[in-house]
Amino acid sequence: MFTTGFRFFDPAYAENKSALQTLYLQLSLNHVAYTVFDEQHNRFVALETYDTHLKNTEDFLPALSEWIAQIPGFHELASATSVLLLDFSKTTIVPEQLYNAQEKELYYRFNNSGGRKDEFFSDKLKTANAHVIYTLPAQFRQSLQSLFPASVIYHHASIFIESILLLFKNSSENPQIFINVRTGLFDIVILKERKLHFFNTFSYTTKEDFLYYLIFVMEQLLLNPESAEICLMGSIEKDSSIFEMMYRYVRNIRFYQQKGNPENSVFNTFPDHFFFTLHNVRQCV
Repeated sequence: MFTTGFRFFDPAYAENKSALQTLYLQLSLNHVAYTVFDEQHNRFVALETYDTHLKNTEDFLPALSEWIAQIPGFHELASATSVLLLDFSKTTIVPEQLYNAQEKELYYRFNNSGGRKDEFFSDKLKTANAHVIYTLPAQFRQSLQSLFPASVIYHHASIFIESILLLFKNSSENPQIFINVRTGLFDIVILKERKLHFFNTFSYTTKEDFLYYLIFVMEQLLLNPESAEICLMGSIEKDSSIFEMMYRYVRNIRFYQQKGNPENSVFNTFPDHFFFTLHNVRQCV
């Protein structure tokens, strides 16, 4: 069951459903979101989000198929060019110098478990000169390709990390913490001397869970809460309980601000930090 969250459509979306539009779709067991970029008008013309809270990929596929069938014109978009950002497994990052494409399973299983029927994939982080390795159940991957025959698949983490590295390549050399808050999850990227120093994704239920993982990471990396700089993205606002608790322990917190937004982009309807990964996906693929 998909529960509608945010939705906004530009008039150009209805006028021009064609090969000139590209679908960017973010999928996880907790959340689904998509945006559509109109090549003719050179802007994003649709944005819609859903909460799902499904338990496994077996439940997810029927729900996804039913959802696609219910949205007018979405099947045509799904059949044309699309980019899928998936988050159904953990990740392992391997530097280019150590990477061997034939050893993806070995790298992944060094830190994580995987099912016997899983397939192993990798995305190249061009800016970091590294590879993000992840898994998908074989049947799940085949079903996705049937639903989106012209799609290119990436892990959500790959786009998030690459976006950070591209957008902040000229920023301070001091350690910087970037947190992307999602439904029941948050991602942390830490840059040190403008290079990728740390990445992980944590699941949380309460604000205390959230703060525990954040402080734990900072302590392990010897980052001082009084001087560390944190930039927030995703589903969080200043009046949220998570932000209020964070601010008791970490003083230098700011929200991400997008630069160079077209005035009529659908993303302008929302705070800049809300849909960081979807908004920046085009520069990473």
